[in-house]
Amino acid sequence: DLQQYPLEDIMFRNKNTPESIFEVQRTYTAGGLAVTTNVAAICTPSHNGKGIYDGVEIPEMGTGMTTWTSMRPNSYFCDGLQTKKGNDKRKTLNMAWEYDGKPFSNVGTRPWLGPKFWCPGMQNTADFNNQKIFRYADAVLMMSECYAEQENIDESIRYLNMVKERAGLAPYTFKNIESLMEEIQKERGRELLGEFQRKFDLVRWGIWYDQTYAYTNNATLKGKMRPCHRYYPIPDAQCALSGYVLTNDEYLADGL
Repeated sequence: DLQQYPLEDIMFRNKNTPESIFEVQRTYTAGGLAVTTNVAAICTPSHNGKGIYDGVEIPEMGTGMTTWTSMRPNSYFCDGLQTKKGNDKRKTLNMAWEYDGKPFSNVGTRPWLGPKFWCPGMQNTADFNNQKIFRYADAVLMMSECYAEQENIDESIRYLNMVKERAGLAPYTFKNIESLMEEIQKERGRELLGEFQRKFDLVRWGIWYDQTYAYTNNATLKGKMRPCHRYYPIPDAQCALSGYVLTNDEYLADGL
């Protein structure tokens, strides 16, 4: 039963919780062992160096952290998939419009990424949260997708609704198989935001380029994005060593 695992445990700061299947282990000791990442540095509201984060004091975060230019959820996500006015319990973990009832200064169009990604007590840009790579909810959604592919509608919806129920959302009502698959794809986006596999999901569904191009809020990215970027390029040296069994055909077709 997915309900036995509290939603708060999906926050990266909560390490090796019972729902987790695989996490990359991080640790930090002042003057000692440091195995860190920079995820929180780009996922936290802008910090003035004095404990004020976009106009709001966040005591748990302290004063020692440095934020880089912060990423934000795109409009497709925060205005469509998971909205401020919606009933999804995950919204205040994934996104932040305020802290402790005090609104941030610069969230008129899009919120900051939420406390799921923040690292309390962080020093400089090195956070020591674990990186959650695989959780039970991910496995549940995989089961839903597998049953949908087999056109076992009842089982697919049963697993899909396990995730929706924990999030406080209404159960899914079947329309057709295409709509069911689309809803599974969207639910993976809501549940697994920032957990490192979204690109790979979109690639295996064959929709990475269309979705990313259509929904990015970065105009510069649109000018550089090519369909071949769904794959990483194979280094030329490795192509040569393989006798050109390995090739970059998609990159060549795009003129790269």
